[in-house]
Amino acid sequence: MPQQSLKAPYGSGIRPMSHLQYFPWKLLLLIIGLFIAVSIYNTKRLPKTAEYDNVAVAVNLMETGIFTDGPASAPGRQSAPGYKYSPGYPALIAFIAGFTPNAIEELKCYVAKRRQCPESRTVNIIILVQIIISALTLLLTFLLALELSKSREIASLTLILLFITMRLGDFSLLLKSNALITSLTITACYFILMGFKRDKASLSLLAGLSFGLVAFFHPPVALTVLFIAPFLYFITHKQSGRGAIHAASLIAGTALVLLPWMARNYGLFGDFALTEQRSTSLLAVRVAYNYMSWTEWFAAFLVWIPGLGDGLAGLIFAPEVIDRLSYSHQGSIIIKDGGNILQKSLLNAKPSSAYWHIVQTYIVGQPGAFLIAIPPVFLHSFWGSGSLIGIIGIFALVRLFKRLKATGTLAGFGLIFWSLTAGILLQSLLSANYHYLNDQILFLHAYAIAHVTGGLELPRIFRRG
Repeated sequence: MPQQSLKAPYGSGIRPMSHLQYFPWKLLLLIIGLFIAVSIYNTKRLPKTAEYDNVAVAVNLMETGIFTDGPASAPGRQSAPGYKYSPGYPALIAFIAGFTPNAIEELKCYVAKRRQCPESRTVNIIILVQIIISALTLLLTFLLALELSKSREIASLTLILLFITMRLGDFSLLLKSNALITSLTITACYFILMGFKRDKASLSLLAGLSFGLVAFFHPPVALTVLFIAPFLYFITHKQSGRGAIHAASLIAGTALVLLPWMARNYGLFGDFALTEQRSTSLLAVRVAYNYMSWTEWFAAFLVWIPGLGDGLAGLIFAPEVIDRLSYSHQGSIIIKDGGNILQKSLLNAKPSSAYWHIVQTYIVGQPGAFLIAIPPVFLHSFWGSGSLIGIIGIFALVRLFKRLKATGTLAGFGLIFWSLTAGILLQSLLSANYHYLNDQILFLHAYAIAHVTGGLELPRIFRRG
């Protein structure tokens, strides 16, 4: 593989990437075509319970124009307002289904879990839209890597690694928000990078709008913007003295998206939260890790490596230790201990104050145990869901940071690194930090590997469109 010169970042004989004719169009079309073809081929599967909930909320929204609590609503309350579920995905389902004849009847059959239902054209269209969005997201990762490196080789290898390891294809086949969280987060990162590089606050505003949309699917992201804004202020102020306008634009964009929904919830329920008690249940699961034994603490670093963890941990630790760290075992920390903490908090405090009861009892009251649990919970998502790429990527990131710092070119990549990592850090404080909600972190690993290895020298057939 060719070694990229940092002084001549486009590589030997390669013209600047602003000339579209020098994009590797054939490679891009091949990757996107393969992604779409493989995803469509794998569409036959059984739906999951959480998907029924999203669809039920969407059906109620289509019928009544009201966001409800879906199947969790008590009998006779199907049209009563609610905010148990994040509004983004049900709204998307309802929007797409609005263009499909007989959509409500098809989706009602789907929600009823009747296997004799005919194949739903509405569901197929929703899945197809998600596949296309995910394919475009892969293209956007190429453009993001290209803007960071100014190297076609590095961007191409980043794209190929993400095509192989990212679970966008799997997530696109679910009636859940996972794929869209990744897509919107990558979009936000692209806008925030371009805003910094071009010194355009309007692009920072678009980044904020994108992060706001992510929060509609995954509410903790709303707080993440408050962590990103100071970093954006620092690097843009150092570059142009316009840090305040960039940071304010980022926050304003997020607020423009979220404030109407927060106002709706406050007006109806006296609560500014994006979802009902969701943050309380997530925090209850997180503080349950305060009670990890040291054996479980060490085991977590292995168990939570995607694809390899259980096998590696099984060579060292007893099965009951691995079960304690699983998502689904009834005796696990998440289900058993987290459930007990949530139940106790709801018994000892009003639902509206249960969150602060958990904070006072298990964070303020147990600061040492809470802090000790952060490293394995953080790595839970920082590995990503790409098996070995997360492990190799961590070592590559260390080398990349040293290289960029030595050449004084760290700011752009540092902004993207922090934009993706801040959310994982925040979630390691406030939730169990599920890696399947943070697949976008794989961009950092793939890009670091591509950069430190010099990228991929493309076969001649792929070098020009």
